[in-house]
Amino acid sequence: MLDPSNEYFLPYRWLGFNVYPRVTYRFNDLSDIDEIIKKYDKTVKKNIRSAQNKGVKIIEDENVDNLYNMLEATFRVQNRKYPYSKELISNIFQAAKEHGSGKILTAVDSNGNVHASSLFLYDERTCYYLISGADPEFRSSGAQTLLIHESIRFASTVSRAFDFEGSMIEGIETFFRRFGCEPAVYYEISKKSFFGEVKDILKPRIKRLIGYKM
Repeated sequence: MLDPSNEYFLPYRWLGFNVYPRVTYRFNDLSDIDEIIKKYDKTVKKNIRSAQNKGVKIIEDENVDNLYNMLEATFRVQNRKYPYSKELISNIFQAAKEHGSGKILTAVDSNGNVHASSLFLYDERTCYYLISGADPEFRSSGAQTLLIHESIRFASTVSRAFDFEGSMIEGIETFFRRFGCEPAVYYEISKKSFFGEVKDILKPRIKRLIGYKM
């Protein structure tokens, strides 16, 4: 993946790599957090209030188990298995934490129920919303919206920009865009076998046939 600031990909093409455009969403200037919050649309603001009224709190979490359980729950509702191991997620978090560049935030209610959890990686330039999961049972609580809101507030204290690690899936894109962030194109660079390229061509078509939202 190239950073959005790197738009020059021709050398990769000349070397036989495939170049795919992707879209992420960003706040490029976090210097005035009040102005950022003003950009939220009414649905985002409503969901934040709803979560707060239901007693949902955002805590700094050292427990990778909570995060991983939420990741598994997110995939389970799609009848899919989360593709990465808990050990890998734990290793990423521990390495980032050792360098002062990683944080897990978790949304919990007054009964101790975990609603959502996310892992963030950051430096002085950018805070990345790397991975996130939520319990479908609490989908209507507004917790995930509140979690992102608090993560943006945190990001404004450590980084200049916040990157939603964008998605090409319509529903996720809509959710991110409601925060008032800006779209940014970046490029995925890869080199695959003939069969890998055929798989990439067929995969979105198969998803459309079975009604999977892209």
